[in-house]
Parts: sequence; structure tokens; C-alpha cells
Amino acid sequence: MTEADDGPGAVDPPSPPAPVGGSFRDPRSRVYDDGTRILRGLNRRAAADFEAVAQTGFFHLVTGAGQLVATSLDPHHALAPHGWTATLEHERLPVVTYPYEWTFSMLRDAALLHLDLVRRGLAMGVGCKDGTAYNVQFAGSAPVFIDLGSFEPVGADPWPGYRQFCQQLLYPLLIEAYLDVPFNPWLRGSLEGITPQQADRLLRGRTRLRRGVLAHVTAQAFAARRYTDRDDPAASTTAGDRKRIVSALVARLHTLIAGLPAPAAESTWSSYPDRSHYAAEALAAKDAFVGAAIGAVQPATVVDLGCNDGRYARLAAERGAAVVALDADRQVVDRLYRDLRRTGGDLSRSIVPLVSDLADPSPRLGWGLEERAALEDRVRPDLVLSLALIHHLVIGRNIPIASYLDALAAMAPEVVLEIPHRDDPMVQRLLSAKPDDTHTDYDVPRIADLVRARFDVVAEEVLPGGTRTLQHLRSRRPTASP
Repeated sequence: MTEADDGPGAVDPPSPPAPVGGSFRDPRSRVYDDGTRILRGLNRRAAADFEAVAQTGFFHLVTGAGQLVATSLDPHHALAPHGWTATLEHERLPVVTYPYEWTFSMLRDAALLHLDLVRRGLAMGVGCKDGTAYNVQFAGSAPVFIDLGSFEPVGADPWPGYRQFCQQLLYPLLIEAYLDVPFNPWLRGSLEGITPQQADRLLRGRTRLRRGVLAHVTAQAFAARRYTDRDDPAASTTAGDRKRIVSALVARLHTLIAGLPAPAAESTWSSYPDRSHYAAEALAAKDAFVGAAIGAVQPATVVDLGCNDGRYARLAAERGAAVVALDADRQVVDRLYRDLRRTGGDLSRSIVPLVSDLADPSPRLGWGLEERAALEDRVRPDLVLSLALIHHLVIGRNIPIASYLDALAAMAPEVVLEIPHRDDPMVQRLLSAKPDDTHTDYDVPRIADLVRARFDVVAEEVLPGGTRTLQHLRSRRPTASP
């Protein structure tokens, strides 16, 4: 490590790598992406905290357990010209995700990871200074903590992030578990999460008697109204007592959250995996076509749009790709995530399932619209799978056909597109809810013309039954730059 000012110096250094959006929130460190590496600059105080925590063995323990992102001290100190005292290098994850794109089980696992790290840290004299859900990412279907700057030698307040943890992790989980109300719109609507007052208004009546509500919602809402912010659950006690009180609080929260039931309600597409609308030979032909396209492209990264149960995400992962599996139905994505966690292995490490409505994707959010990147800026695949999806967006959501094809062409250089014909039973089902004079342009010749204007057709096959066409397409447009 070198001596430097606390933060970037006053001289004019070479231009630093691109800073990562929300990392400016921590004045003691900053995260940068130089295109190949993820670097973190530490000021003098943060560097001292890092060394102190490292000496406890905490980082080694939790990194070895896969709970903390792999990190090393950069021997070349790449950020020294920009005034930082030390430079860390983090493992690069395939895709950055946000809590409002996670399922219930993903958010629950992220919360349990956070609590486990707080518990382990306290036992080793290490405190955690925040409780934000944004400090967790997913390596495949495994949650991993990414912010080493959160950890410091335990101080007077062992866990000042308790309220933040409640707002961004506990309250969203309670609302979905007890009310079957999806937390995703709440977290997307406010990066700070759900306030105690908001949670208290939602979790009323008999729900207030459910486990955890009185202790963590009602009590905090009362304190917020009467005393303003009061984050320390162990205020007015000695340091040793505070550590014991917070340790007990963390243990109770862990038991509470681990016992929360995932919502079990059926959704629109939760019974789709039976694929009864495909004859066996048609399904086999579809599997073969998609597999051949993946084999021809040999993509490092794949995005499966409308993934449902992940049949084709798995197919891509089995061929060595890192896969982002997207679907708007939170129930089917949660089922996929739980199945991946249960089975483990290479597929579990290769597939990141996310809740995403393609007609309303995650936008840029936060200060300067730069804290949280748009979905399209975080996902840069080599191949996109758009299987049995176009009719849902075009007919069900009124997205123009040309606009959807433009989006596919800009998203990836290679696309596998499935086009259900107008006489396909699923298309007819969607059209039955529409006036007769709408979507008259939804027919194979018209779609074929629009496709040829944007792509070269590498391969094409009409599935047995004659109502669906598969195409392997190569975009003639340059994909957008990251």
C-alpha cells in the first residue's frame, strides 16, 4: 500500500477507468470497471480497515465458503494515480442484477447470506456497517456478497445497517410472504426500499400478529414517528452488551426469514412446462434445432427471453454458456431458481434466473440515472433465444413486430426465433381477446419480410404440425456497445 490522500488527489492524474454507478455512496472507496477488471479504490481509512479485518481471517473464511466475491490486493496498485491508498481487484460476475429483478426465494437467500456474514463477523470482531440488498449479487443461482468495504473492526454500534436491512430485505419478504403482494414494484419504485411506516400500513389487522411484524415493523414504525431515525437496536448499553444483543437479533432474524413460506399461488404460466400444445415430435424437433444453433454459435453468454421452466436455458448451459434466464412470471422464475439451488452442479453455477417484463424492462435509476443501469446495458449476450414469445409481446402487449425485431437485432449478433403462425392455437387464443381489426399484420409472410430486413437467415425449420417456424438468425446490425 502507498501513502495517499483520502480519495482522489488534487493533481491531474490520467483518466481513471469508468466508475461503477452506485459505488459513489461510500465516500471511503470507489469501484471501477476498466473493461476487463473490476477494481476498488480504498482511501487511507478504508485500507486500514481492510488490513485489520483481513488479519482476523474473516475474509479468508467467507471467501472460501463462497459467500464473498473473490478478491485480491492489486500488486500494481492500478488506482494509485487517482489518489487511492490501495487497489483491490474483484472477480467479475457474468451479469449484474438488482433486488427488484429477483424472486422471493432469491431475496430470502440474499437476506440469509447477509445475516450469516454479520453473525460470522461479530464472532470474529468484525462489524458490518450497512444492510443494503444491493451488496449481494448472484453467481449463477448462488448469492454472493460483493462489498468488502462494508466490513470493519467492530465498533460502538455492531450493526448500524439494521433498519436498511429491514427496508430492503425483511419488509419486502414479509409483504410477499404474508400478503402475496410482489415486492418487485416496491423496490423498483424506491431504491431505499419500504419504510417502516409503509410496511406498518400494509401489515395491519390480523397480519400484525404474524411472526416478526410487531417486533420489526410495528415497533420501528412507532419509533420512527416518535423519535425519528433510530437504527441501533442496542442503544444505551455497553459495548459488550451491544454485541450480544445484536448477535441475538441476527439469530432471530435468520430464524424468522428462513421460515417464511414462498408464495404458492398458481400463476398464468406455472403449468406451462407440460407443453401439451406441442406434439412429441414437434418438441423433439425444437430441441434439436435450438441445440444445433447453440452448437454452431458456441456462445459464451446466452439470454433466454421468456425462459419459463428453463428447458432451453439448461440446454445452453449444458453446452458451456453462462445464461441469463428472463421471464415476467415471478412464480415460474422462483420455481426455476429453487430447482437450480436444489440440484446444484454446473447448471446451478451457470444460470441466473431473473424476473423481467420485456414490455417494461428495468430502466436506469437513481442519482443522475446512473446508480442502477438499465437491463439492456447489463446484458450483452452472444446469442438470444426468443422461443414462443413474439406473439405474447406483439398481440398480448401491443408491441410492434418491427420494434421487437429491432430490439433482438441490437441485443445480440445471433438469435434463435420461434414464430407461431396465425393459425397456431396459442395465437388464436390471444387474438380471441382482441377486436377483429387489430393485429392483421401478424402473419408469417409479413414477419418474414421484417426478419429479412434485419437478419440473415442461417437456418429455418417448420416444426411438425405446421403452425410454428424456427429460425436461426444473424443480425446485420452492430450490437450496442456496453
